Amino acid sequence: MIQKKTWLLLICCLGVLFSACGGSTAAQPTPKEEQKRTVTYLGKEIQIPAKIDRTVAVGYSTLEDMVLLGIEPVGGPTYPNGPAEYLADHLKNMKSVGNRTETNYETVISLKPDLIVAHERTTPETIKKLQKIAPTVQFSKQAKWRENFTLLGDIFNKQAQVKQILAAYDTQVADAKAALQRSDKKELVVLTMKIRAGGISVFPPTFYINDILYNELGFKMTSDMARVKAQEKLPLERLAQINPDIMIVGFSPFENADKPQALEDLQKNPIWQGVKAVKNNRVLLNKVHPLIQGNTAYGQKAALDMIEKEIVNK
Repeated sequence: MIQKKTWLLLICCLGVLFSACGGSTAAQPTPKEEQKRTVTYLGKEIQIPAKIDRTVAVGYSTLEDMVLLGIEPVGGPTYPNGPAEYLADHLKNMKSVGNRTETNYETVISLKPDLIVAHERTTPETIKKLQKIAPTVQFSKQAKWRENFTLLGDIFNKQAQVKQILAAYDTQVADAKAALQRSDKKELVVLTMKIRAGGISVFPPTFYINDILYNELGFKMTSDMARVKAQEKLPLERLAQINPDIMIVGFSPFENADKPQALEDLQKNPIWQGVKAVKNNRVLLNKVHPLIQGNTAYGQKAALDMIEKEIVNK
């Protein structure tokens, strides 16, 4: 009889215990419910993890601005020899998750990111795959570099640093513009180009270095530049007709793998040699690292520093 009562008492105790445990589990919110917060980007609210310790960057432009804010992702894109050399010192612990066009999803999974930040050119198919791994935020093609930089500041709680960097940039622009107004340099024709796939490529007047030159500092824009809507090739004969006073030229072997002698061939060409900037030794070759991305705070600052040093104050 005593044994029977003992068993009944044990069963009751176990029942209460399981009931309490079950009730406690049901009452607790899921980790996802506990760890979300909201940031605003281009007028839309985006939910992200409240605590972000491990971030994967997809796209070189996201890397640049993360470095500018002192953030090292656990994973990001690299070139064949590793991170771009101008960022390498800041990315010593970052693991490669692919390159410009391909992402290694297995590596991304192994890094267990809290958040993935993707650049504007990441394809919808890639975004869908990334979203299955971790919450993913993508830059918009419609966004300006300031908006993307501000978004990163909100994501990583670096708002004060972002405001400080933007304020310093605006002051530097104002000072450079004032200096130009006091000189005749504002009348110079400045042309930006990159040597890509063996040819000369030019860009729209609102893109990267051109945006600083024409829209922020007020340099003269030729009719040819005003018509450029996207990256396009510029024939040498047309370059000779524009005949710029200063040329800002970027050349990277990585972007000319099939024609590594492209720059030397151009420099030997009589048409190139006849351009005013070439004759007057005013070709600014790789004064900004040729692999720096456009539409980033990092890139804008690097370009503005170069323009101030090589044109405004020279």
